[in-house]
Amino acid sequence: MTMTPVEDAPALPATFLEVFGASADQLRQVAEQSHVIVCQAVFGPGWPPAHEWYARGVAAERHAEVRLRLDPPDRFDGQAFLTVLPPAAYGRSGGECLASVSAALFGEPASAVRRAPRDARINAAIAAARAALPEARARFLGGTVAASSLIVKHGLAGHGTQREYVWSTVTAWPDPSRIHGVSMSGAETDPAVRAGRPTSIDAATVVDWGVRVDGRGIIEGGWTNRLLS
Repeated sequence: MTMTPVEDAPALPATFLEVFGASADQLRQVAEQSHVIVCQAVFGPGWPPAHEWYARGVAAERHAEVRLRLDPPDRFDGQAFLTVLPPAAYGRSGGECLASVSAALFGEPASAVRRAPRDARINAAIAAARAALPEARARFLGGTVAASSLIVKHGLAGHGTQREYVWSTVTAWPDPSRIHGVSMSGAETDPAVRAGRPTSIDAATVVDWGVRVDGRGIIEGGWTNRLLS
């Protein structure tokens, strides 16, 4: 990280900032600054976007603690990677750590629980999703759907007459009846289900699935979501 006087740095693209949503007040604040801070992270491409975390934390004066591990290349001309890990004393999973860091730097993601009765349309959507589920597994195992791009909506144990359904990313599916994944959100009815926490899913509880792309959302599947949106 380096700090440079504004006159020694390239001009900020104010027009682009405005196009991407910067308000007039934000542009005025930028124009009044005397120095710029440049945040740089040089490593092989991967996830999470450490350089974006870095810059957002500096800009917002927010902070979150992570541990970085340098993974050198296994050959002379290979690339080195920085692996983001939870702090040594962190008592939960790595996925939960990344979810909490993202929330600290970017804010909590918008989340809403949708409540809908099981009517004929929902039942038909669930039936369509379940009928296509074996094909989704075959594509996942065949590599035509990338890991973490395949997501499934599955039911939790339920309380009384209500049953909660949550989405999880799929990380492994060796047995047709059991899916290994990571929960995408916390549950209202089950404190053990938390964003980023690994989960084991009974395939019989799956009611929907989809292929999700960052920035675009679900691009395939999502039968029940289409009815609820």
